[in-house]
This record gives sequence, C-alpha cells and structure tokens, in this order.
Amino acid sequence: MAPRRWATDEQRMFLESYLEKFIEHQKYGVLTKFWPHLERKWFKRWPVILDNDEITPEEQVIKTGLATAAKKKQLKEWFQNQSQSMKRVKRNKGISLDFNPKASRRLQVTETYAAKYYDSKIKPMVQEELATMKDRPRYDIGVVKRNIKKAWDEESDEVRCQVIEEFNTCEPKTTSSTSPHTPKDYAS
Repeated sequence: MAPRRWATDEQRMFLESYLEKFIEHQKYGVLTKFWPHLERKWFKRWPVILDNDEITPEEQVIKTGLATAAKKKQLKEWFQNQSQSMKRVKRNKGISLDFNPKASRRLQVTETYAAKYYDSKIKPMVQEELATMKDRPRYDIGVVKRNIKKAWDEESDEVRCQVIEEFNTCEPKTTSSTSPHTPKDYAS
C-alpha cells in the first residue's frame, strides 16, 4: 500500500507548478537560486504554526525553526523524487525498432545443460541447499552455479554426450556480418 501523501491537493498543484523550473535549475547547477524563491512562496502561503500554547517563547522559536527545517527537507525530497521519476519516464519513452539486435554470447555446455534440465534436476538441489542456509537471501546465484556444476559432474555419460551434441549443433549467435570483430564493434 502506498504511503499517505503529506501534501494537500492545493499544495501538490503548487509544487508541480515549480517542477519544470526545478529541473531547469538542476540542469544548470543553480539550485541555490531556486530554493529561496520556492521556500519564500511556500511559507507565505503555508506558514509553520505550532499548536502548543504552553511553551515559552524561546521554545516556540526553537520548535518553529526545527519544523521549518523539516518542511524544507521534505520539499527538497519531494522535488528530487519527482524529477527522478520524470527522468525515468523520458528515458523509457522510446520504442526500439532495431530489427538487428546485437548478438549475445553463445551458451556454454553447462549452461545448455542447465537450460534443459534446471527444473527437473537442478532446482530441487538449489531449493534444498537454500533451505538449509541461515541468514541468506531467498535466491543466490552462487548456489545455483555451484549446483549446476555439481549436477553436471554427477551426470551420466549418456546425458552429457546428448547435451554436448546439442551444444555443437546449436548455431552460435553472431552479428549479421561474417567479418571478424573490430575494436569499433566492441565499443558500440
């Protein structure tokens, strides 16, 4: 469940109206010019008011200062979070129409074995080992790799030959050009 929003709809609309200015100031590295302007407008509309009447004026000044500092921090965090989500949206907007995707490396023999027999032979071994471990994550790639190697080493010669044959008949994934790779290919 999402946390409750701290800003009212009116406050959120106010903050959203300054979001583009924030991103522009952030882009040019001049947020020190942005914050005083925003804070002056914010605290003019929504000043910090303490509810407790039983405190001395000195305590009231201190508590007002603390509350103001906390609100400033909250405003800065809001803008950081919103600008990050806007950047993520912009980055992921495009649709890739690349019909010639870059080649990936060829699977190794043990990876071919794991792709074929993971559910039936390796997964139970991994689950058993993870169940015996304490203070470990739910899934650990080291455990998986170790059990793939163990299962491969214990596999019968017949199955190993079958997997090696499948590995050898499998076409290696290559780029569309048949020429050898150049440093420029690796850089792209």
